[in-house]
Amino acid sequence: MKIGRLLLRAAKDGWTGDFDTFEDWVNASCGFSYRKAQDLIKIVNVQAGLNIPDKDLTAIGWSKLSRIATSLDEGWVQTLAWAAENTHDVVNERVVNCPAGERLESLVQSPPNSGDVARRVLALTREQRAIFDEVVDIARVKFSAPNRESALMHVLRLVKPLL
Repeated sequence: MKIGRLLLRAAKDGWTGDFDTFEDWVNASCGFSYRKAQDLIKIVNVQAGLNIPDKDLTAIGWSKLSRIATSLDEGWVQTLAWAAENTHDVVNERVVNCPAGERLESLVQSPPNSGDVARRVLALTREQRAIFDEVVDIARVKFSAPNRESALMHVLRLVKPLL
């Protein structure tokens, strides 16, 4: 993020070094392309607009952030958790296949079950995570479940009729 902030400042200040344009300076001096510089600046701008801490971005990588940056909104915690869990190819595929105008939340929902196993990612606050873990651990003991997934299924089967 530091490089992105430096590039943003240089671009705003009209920095060109000994070159005719900022783009020429980036291409000759930075060791990466002008397009990557634009992506880094875009990420920094979105980060500032949503007040996203650096620590929440660093685990993801600039190329995935670049793909999702302009679609980030108040649901950024869930979106960043999803991006961290998935490969660049998965992130890119979801972004490319997202219908125009559809909100990013649709990108981070797990795809339909395509076999016997499906993975779901939940973005929980600390309080929500503590409650979730406590309930699953209690269910694991109560139902003698062999793992957390089985315990969660016992809980969901009990709750479903109440809904």
